Order: sequence, then structure tokens, then C-alpha cells
Amino acid sequence: MKFESVTTDKVGTVLKHGETYTCLTSGNIEIRARFEYCSDEYWWVNEHTNSVVGVRLFMRNQSAQIPKPKSKWQHHNGCKYEVIAVANLDSEREEYPITVVYKGVNGEIWSKPLVGFLSRMKAT
Repeated sequence: MKFESVTTDKVGTVLKHGETYTCLTSGNIEIRARFEYCSDEYWWVNEHTNSVVGVRLFMRNQSAQIPKPKSKWQHHNGCKYEVIAVANLDSEREEYPITVVYKGVNGEIWSKPLVGFLSRMKAT
């Protein structure tokens, strides 16, 4: 998936997780986007579509942490899951965000946009 380069005029200020800022995309489109982070990664989430418009890594120079099928994850409440698939990897449209499909130990199948998944899960 191709992500936009997203900038904000808040240079030199500490951006707060969950706060919404006015941003400018690399296509010179002004959007309202929510700042979210997990570990060494952060995302800009379009306030209107609730989809990821920008991903950045603090420490690593590679694409965002995308879970691999069959990898094991644990929710912050302790429940354990296995990733089945990752959908929409090649989509460049905001309305089709990268989505993680995963299965609980009880066999129930779930899906969540990548940002939401990574904000609540950690790899085990």
C-alpha cells in the first residue's frame, strides 16, 4: 500500500497519542488526522475516513510492522490470537485500509484495521 507523506505545523511540539491535528498530505491536500503510535511506529489516521494515511517508524527504516500469517499475538486484555491473513495490502484507496484477519483460541474469526490491531496487540 502506498502511504502519503503527512506533515503538520506542530514542529518542535510533542504530539499526543489520540489527538487530532490539521495536516498536509504529499498531494497538498489538507486533512484532519489523528496521531497514533505503538512502540517505535506512528500513524496518521484520516479523521473523516478513519483509515491510515501515513506511517512512520521512529527507529527503523522499513515499512510498518505488518503481521505475518500464522504469527501469534496477545491482546492487552490477555487473550491470544493467531493471524490468518492481511487484507488490502496492495490497495491505494483510503476506503480500503490494511486489515488484519485473525483467529482467537476459541476459533472465532476477527478483523481489524492495522492501526487498531497494532494499538491493542503485541507479538508473542
